[in-house]
Amino acid sequence: MIRAGTRRERRSQADRSSASELKLLSAAALVLVEEGYSALTFDRIGEVSGFSRGLASQKFGSKDGMVLAVVDYLNARLDSRYAEGRDAAGNPLDEVIAYVRTFLEEIAVDHLSLSYFVLLAATIANKAPTQPAFVEAHQKVKKALVLMIERGQKSGIIRTDVDPETAALSIGSFQLGVATQLRLDPTLDVGKISRWMLPAIRAALEVPGRPDPD
Repeated sequence: MIRAGTRRERRSQADRSSASELKLLSAAALVLVEEGYSALTFDRIGEVSGFSRGLASQKFGSKDGMVLAVVDYLNARLDSRYAEGRDAAGNPLDEVIAYVRTFLEEIAVDHLSLSYFVLLAATIANKAPTQPAFVEAHQKVKKALVLMIERGQKSGIIRTDVDPETAALSIGSFQLGVATQLRLDPTLDVGKISRWMLPAIRAALEVPGRPDPD
């Protein structure tokens, strides 16, 4: 028979393990943004996180394993923010706009989110074996946008002459371009871009003659 105290101890150990992994992932994202991909080593992650090199190695196994874990971590953070915006949207077109707005807000205020694009650039440049993880992540974004657009077309809010896949790829490419430019120029005014592009995206998708949103 397992005593209650033992169960509590195991839960506590699991909580500590989860907390240490999150701290390591945050440290990895910080190193990527501030020092670049070449600085992403177990030694450096240990120094920044306050843990040992051995713990980072134990958690992730290899640099590729660490990259995959960071990608999952960053996508999960952004997904939770997307969900908040989606829940507040009144219709599928508003969901698309909220999706793009959330992305722009996140990269503007959360510099750790930009570490994803450091990893993406390094993965492409080095033809790293982690590339399928990025392909999968981008396919997920495209699929989410396609589904929103298709639902908007069925409900009569989004124009039926819009090709959902082309629109989704165009929006995703726009987001990728802004994030890349922000890495090159940290002074970039993302808010100004957002104020210009969100109405343009709405106008490109919306059925003509609908009243402007409040």
